[in-house]
Order: sequence, then C-alpha cells, then structure tokens
Amino acid sequence: MWLVARETPVCRGETGSSAQRSAGTSSGALTTVTSSAASVRTFGLALLLHASEPIGHLYPGKEAATPERLLGLLPTFQGIPIILAHAGGGLPFYSSMPEVQEQLSEVYVDTAALPFLYRPSVVRTLIATIGVERILFGSDFPLTSQKRTLLYLDQAHLTRLEQDAIV
Repeated sequence: MWLVARETPVCRGETGSSAQRSAGTSSGALTTVTSSAASVRTFGLALLLHASEPIGHLYPGKEAATPERLLGLLPTFQGIPIILAHAGGGLPFYSSMPEVQEQLSEVYVDTAALPFLYRPSVVRTLIATIGVERILFGSDFPLTSQKRTLLYLDQAHLTRLEQDAIV
C-alpha cells in the first residue's frame, strides 16, 4: 500500500531546456517534480500526477499533461510507482507499442472523473491494455462523488473480481 501526499501538477508552460520543452515542462515544474521524486523515493511513496487527454471537450483542469508529455517524464521516476489520474489521459491505450509498454511497467491509473470523460466501456479497455491490478479507484471528489464513480463502474459490467480489484 502507498501513501500519496498530493497530486503533482506537471507540464505547465513551454520554458526551459529543449529536453524540458519536449516533455512539455517548465523549469520550475520540472524542479518541483524532481524534488517530489526524491522525497517519494526516500519515503517509499507513490507519486500521483495529473493527466489530460489531448483531444475531446475542454473543461476546467484540462491542461498540457498529455500522454506524449507524460511519457517523456516517466524516466525521471524510474523505481517509483506512478499513478496517472483520469485513466492516464489515455496513455495506457498506447501500451501495445513496445517502447511505451516498457515505460508503463510501474504506472497505475485511477478512475477519477471518468464519468465526465469516457463511456463506461473504457474500463474494460483499460483492463485489456494494462490489467485490472493497475487500475485504482478515484472519484475526483468534490467534483464528483464516490457514489457516482461506483455507479459508473457498475455500468462497465465488470465481474465481481474486477470490481473488487479496482475498488
């Protein structure tokens, strides 16, 4: 079991080195993330990162933490369990690519705000791509309630074992 102190914002701005720009991080955000990574390693915690899908409707909180940018940051966190909010912004859907699959070995995703983003069938797709053991329950409370997310998971037609593994 991990403790997660807070969700860490990444991928804001376009300043900094070319490596940072390719990952979509500003130098300040990268310093914060690198510092967080050191603390997480020291205390044996998991790191929760915000994630946004690159297409679809706009909403408050949708930022530049897209799959491409998150993938560029993952090497910074080797050896740390990473939880990507909001189904990882869709990053797990690229896991059939060998180079992506290798980088996702320590990545988990949560179900936070999924009722706003995807049809319930996406949970089945996540199970098929990364495995049920790497999907964690999250509701994005107070934006939406735990009850709403539980009802959403019911609509995904999961087996009892799958639902128990997620919740």
